[in-house]
Amino acid sequence: DDVRGDYCDALIARVDAGDGPGKLKIRDGTTVVATITLDDPCGTVSGGVLTFAGFPKTDLACDNAGTPDNAIVTDSDDNVILTLTAGIADAEVLLAKATYAAGEPLKIDSASYTAPV
Repeated sequence: DDVRGDYCDALIARVDAGDGPGKLKIRDGTTVVATITLDDPCGTVSGGVLTFAGFPKTDLACDNAGTPDNAIVTDSDDNVILTLTAGIADAEVLLAKATYAAGEPLKIDSASYTAPV
């Protein structure tokens, strides 16, 4: 768990490295449906699990319609740090519902990443 925790701590440092907070971009394939600004620091680590802070969070208006299946975590300069799964169950980014229309709010209940063993 110490090595996994160190890996997660390094991820936090990279996400928080820019001039502002990192972002969580919720995607359907490669299309960004919504963008959530992360807290700074973006999360905490325990037992090799990075739990993103401040959730639930909402993007008040989706940029595009879609059924999100993944999310990317970027720093404030949009450098991709991590790719996560997204969905309504059994995903790293848990969404309030499966499909979204452009302009409607998108709520994320929680987001986490478990470092591999």
